[in-house]
Amino acid sequence: MVLKKGKKENKAAANGRTAGVALRGSVLSAFSYRDYTILWAGALASNIGTWMHSTALSYFIFLKYQSTGWMGVTNLFYNLPVVLLFLLAGSVADLFDRRRLLMVTQSGMGLGALALAILVTTNTANLITINSALFLMGVFQVFNFPAWQAILPEMVEPGDLLNAVALNSAQWNLARFVGPFIAGGLLLIWRADRIFYINAASFLIVILALLLIGTRRAAVPWPRQTINVAHMTAGLRLAWRNQWARTILFVLGIYTFFALPYSIFTPVFAIRVLHRGAAANGLLLGLSGLGAVVGALAVSFLVRFFAENTLIKWCGLGIGVSLVLFCLSTNLVLSALLMFCTGAFFLMTSASINSVLQLRVEPEMRARIISLYVFMLIGTFPVGGALMGVIAGRIGIRWTLGGGAALCVLTAIALIVNPRWTVEAVVPADMKSTIPPPRILRRRRLGTDNTQGNKHQLRKTR
Repeated sequence: MVLKKGKKENKAAANGRTAGVALRGSVLSAFSYRDYTILWAGALASNIGTWMHSTALSYFIFLKYQSTGWMGVTNLFYNLPVVLLFLLAGSVADLFDRRRLLMVTQSGMGLGALALAILVTTNTANLITINSALFLMGVFQVFNFPAWQAILPEMVEPGDLLNAVALNSAQWNLARFVGPFIAGGLLLIWRADRIFYINAASFLIVILALLLIGTRRAAVPWPRQTINVAHMTAGLRLAWRNQWARTILFVLGIYTFFALPYSIFTPVFAIRVLHRGAAANGLLLGLSGLGAVVGALAVSFLVRFFAENTLIKWCGLGIGVSLVLFCLSTNLVLSALLMFCTGAFFLMTSASINSVLQLRVEPEMRARIISLYVFMLIGTFPVGGALMGVIAGRIGIRWTLGGGAALCVLTAIALIVNPRWTVEAVVPADMKSTIPPPRILRRRRLGTDNTQGNKHQLRKTR
């Protein structure tokens, strides 16, 4: 069995490689690393529980209060800590052992889910207690996300990072496909609290996986620093001084604010637009998750032929177009198909942005630059969800979400007609996979703006 030789930064990742030839260069190449595979499997099981929880909570809130506005508010409380603490979370993940930090955050989120389950069981659940439990889970989540993303380069080699990022998103979205289906069926025979208990127990699986992996953070050449304002804002300064980083983070924020809230309001579409129930809601969310799984495999393949900035532009356009058509549809099958497309395009866009951000900055800056990604992906999401929930209460969910999707279309068109904004938003050539694209398409790839982008050097913060 032939294994790739890891670089110094990825020595632990190279030692953890389990299958070189069979998966090398494939759309599943990250699975050739033992530690990555163990953590991926544990996260999949836990995230199935998380999506069961999310589906049950949305349905519980809507049936209890009959309000799209309150659905947006509960989502806001869960994600509000991201807005408040994202800079601190990135700084902490850059200074401390990420594996141990993840064990703490997973334990905290599990306790929050258990608290919510007990509230519902004892009939003490109201908007104050529910939002308090969700806020507690959100605090641990904001410290979990940058540490989780930044630990991926420690388990795989640079050429496999996009695949690792995409497969990591795929497992989350595979859970989004499986979890709502399971929750939709269980809600027909169970109360929501039992599903919350299942989610609380699922966090133990990730903790076990973290105990099993042997990956440790590589020795770092930079001196240890204390957490202060300068350290926390270093990633923010770096992003501001580089147009490519400013642009892709802003674009991600637009898509998340105006498009991603569809995942909150699928119960409204299922009940009021499609005139169905819990099963239809599970189908819509599930197909969106399945689309993201397919999108993860697709982006790992397409990146061999197209530069990341090209994928960001055109997949972003796909998000907007698919969602506009979804808002116009009154047919369950067509709506489910459009949810599939929306999930696929969103995954390909976000995974491309993630990999560019991680591989165009120094290792000691990864968690802090990813904390900005977390803010744009998760921090703007609840604000958009809450605002669109209020607007939907006045003009209807179809006009509200459709208008947001139209803004996403305009944003993608702006990127396409102004290529200079994202010319540097590509992974450096020396970090690409060593497996060349097929000969018939190799010349086309050399003609993209990827080569041009690699000529530019990243301006570091002082």
